[in-house]
Amino acid sequence: PTYPNQPHRAFCALVLTLTFHHLTQSRRFLFERLHTLRCCSGKPRRSMAGLSVGDQNPSPLAEPVSMSAAKKAKANFEKVAKKKPDPEGLSVAEQAQTALTGKDFATAKDLFEKAQAVCEGSEAKAVKVPKAPKPAGEQNVGKNAASTKEEEPEVEKEVNLPQPGSEGHLVAKNKANLPANARNFAINTPEGMAAHLAATGGKWQTRFPPEPNGYLHIGHAKAMFFDFGVAAKFGGQTYLRFDDTNPAAEKQEYIDSIKSSVAWLGHQPFKTTYSSDYFDQLHLFAVELIKKGKAYVCHQSKPETAASRQILQGFQLHCARNNLPRYDTPLPAGGGAPG
Repeated sequence: PTYPNQPHRAFCALVLTLTFHHLTQSRRFLFERLHTLRCCSGKPRRSMAGLSVGDQNPSPLAEPVSMSAAKKAKANFEKVAKKKPDPEGLSVAEQAQTALTGKDFATAKDLFEKAQAVCEGSEAKAVKVPKAPKPAGEQNVGKNAASTKEEEPEVEKEVNLPQPGSEGHLVAKNKANLPANARNFAINTPEGMAAHLAATGGKWQTRFPPEPNGYLHIGHAKAMFFDFGVAAKFGGQTYLRFDDTNPAAEKQEYIDSIKSSVAWLGHQPFKTTYSSDYFDQLHLFAVELIKKGKAYVCHQSKPETAASRQILQGFQLHCARNNLPRYDTPLPAGGGAPG
């Protein structure tokens, strides 16, 4: 069927098509012009909102550089400098180390990366220091001849742990870079140490604490060897402690398998315990801390917790770079306990 206004509709559609095509071409020309201006200026042009002209999305704020990132850059530099110790690169690395000591991690990371690039592009080579020759009396006469050198005593390869009750056993964590007014919560008081020695009889007490949410692997075997081995070396005892705090992912099958693996590797636990056996006692401790004002129940959501953590990380960097006492400096908004 035909309609009286059909030619009029066709004309309107043609006009709209041409208009859309014109706007599209104009918009394309505008963005190409803006891109040319930005490239000629050598840097992005900024609008009143702080965004680059042509950017459709705002650029996120740069996150603070962590200590681990700076140390990783240092390790990468040292690998290159060991083979190509360029003097200029080593000089830049000294500046980076100064920045790292001053906890300016962003500057330290940039300088270590610059020093690495200088060494990589250098033709310098490490000079091997020749070893001093052995005295004639200590050299082997033949391939199978015994050496006249006296046998050295066997060197202890394990960790040199302090004796129970000694001065080195009183401080669990001795950090030299703690701020002047910071409190070290990892210090055993004389009263607490005396109570501990009375309860343990001065014996080493270690534990192997797997979570029964799967089967053990080679990494567990290494931890097991250390836990049981240290206790056996010093005449102590080792607990097999099941950290069963997530019932949704744990099964009796895994508990039985772990016990079997421990016995198969030749270890005998002094006692087998479960974290879930102490839930009621831990709950009472938590209630007591809340009543004393030392703890609170947090109702933050996961995004809110992540935002608070990011604020506190920035606050700690701010205190470190400006030598501010962390416990006496007011927290920024959103960094304190909610409520």
